[in-house]
Amino acid sequence: MSERYLQADFAIRRTNFNLYKLPGTPPDFVKADNNPMPAKGATPNMPALKALLTREYQGFELPASLR
Repeated sequence: MSERYLQADFAIRRTNFNLYKLPGTPPDFVKADNNPMPAKGATPNMPALKALLTREYQGFELPASLR
């Protein structure tokens, strides 16, 4: 919720392409979360993480723990 910019890189090494200035009005699902920080020691859903990396970063060699 601090002042930052949401940025995108649609071209290789493009910088400062600002999409949105934060803070803005958060969506209802964000406002409804009374504890937005993950629990101490929380870990990501590994199958979901593997699917995301495989889909979005084709050619990226996954770490051994995700293969």
